Amino acid sequence: MVRTSVVSSLCSVTKEWDENISYLQLCQRIESFTGIEPRYMRLSFEFDDGKKLEILESSNPYPFKTYPHVSMILVEDLNENSVVNQLQNSNGTESNFHLSDEEYAKRTDSVLQWKMKNNYGRFNSDSKRSQESNKQLQQQRIAELQIDQRCSVESEGQVERRGWLRFIGRIGEINDQDIWCGVEFDDPVGKNDGSFKGHIYFGPVKTNHGGFVKPLAVKTGPEFLPMTKNDQSDDEI
Repeated sequence: MVRTSVVSSLCSVTKEWDENISYLQLCQRIESFTGIEPRYMRLSFEFDDGKKLEILESSNPYPFKTYPHVSMILVEDLNENSVVNQLQNSNGTESNFHLSDEEYAKRTDSVLQWKMKNNYGRFNSDSKRSQESNKQLQQQRIAELQIDQRCSVESEGQVERRGWLRFIGRIGEINDQDIWCGVEFDDPVGKNDGSFKGHIYFGPVKTNHGGFVKPLAVKTGPEFLPMTKNDQSDDEI
């Protein structure tokens, strides 16, 4: 097996290949995760010694082992109208050409059709179910929380923090949908003073004693007393 990095405008991955794989099979494998059709694919092989070799023809008859010591494969899409290039240019300058929503939905070569075909984003049924489940769990947690009660905050990747729950609601400067919990921490482990972009949602409290977190990270109850040194993890100093 040969291990190489594969880099395109939209992805960068490391893959292993059978050294006997044909060039066309290699292109087809690369298409599966870059979305670039082999007929529009231009590959550049970068070798261990830093030299490069550019190959355009997907009908190249030589197997991959013909090119030993390849460390990186750079993939370029030569089709200007491809879905990949649409995705890449979606944050670029605004075009003077516009389609109505109805006309755009009818196109078969659009980013929208690609997302629908590949169950991407909002078209992914598993993602929809996960979002709905998460939404229900958040609503249940919000119903359990009590303002001005002691609380524990356990966000992913962080140690437990404690304080007082001072706010539950939306933060207009972010969006008008998500619900946030405003916490006054016992220690300076927050990111603000109870305000966000100049708007005071609670407090104000001491600098870095305030923070806004998602409801699922918060629990309230009289048992969440201020933490002492004995409560700190032995895995952190």
